[in-house]
Amino acid sequence: MNGSAALPRVLGWHEAIALPQFGIESVFAKLDTGSDHSVLHARDIIKLDEAKVEFSLPLLLQQRSCEPFMEGAPRRMVAPLDDERIVKSSNGNEEVRYVISAQIVLAGVTFNVPFSLTDRNGMRFAVLLGRSALGGRCLVHSALAHAATPELSCIGEDHT
Repeated sequence: MNGSAALPRVLGWHEAIALPQFGIESVFAKLDTGSDHSVLHARDIIKLDEAKVEFSLPLLLQQRSCEPFMEGAPRRMVAPLDDERIVKSSNGNEEVRYVISAQIVLAGVTFNVPFSLTDRNGMRFAVLLGRSALGGRCLVHSALAHAATPELSCIGEDHT
């Protein structure tokens, strides 16, 4: 092993991220090594044409607790459409999902992530970051949470 190569940062199974292009300073994301793709909570998703998709982004601008996410006032967004995928969800249902690219900030590092858009209401996390977004950027320690932002912890959870 070359001693000059930087080791990837170790992060927990859920971490706070920012989505600057949507004005979101902090939202908790599950670092989901069981999923290849990343997912962003969105509602009322409409394909405008072959190049654009419109959706409601009902997330708080700053989530301070990782308890099940609360929705904020929905804001209508338009983003370039990168792809359309048929996705089989964990409950076995298939749906067509539109994919956009969004800039995120995770542990002080800014990069683009392709997100499929779907309604995640009722789920604990509004954002899932899959292997394709995490690979080569970090190692995920399943016993940790908030390794990048320990000041944003969940009541009753041990993060050591």
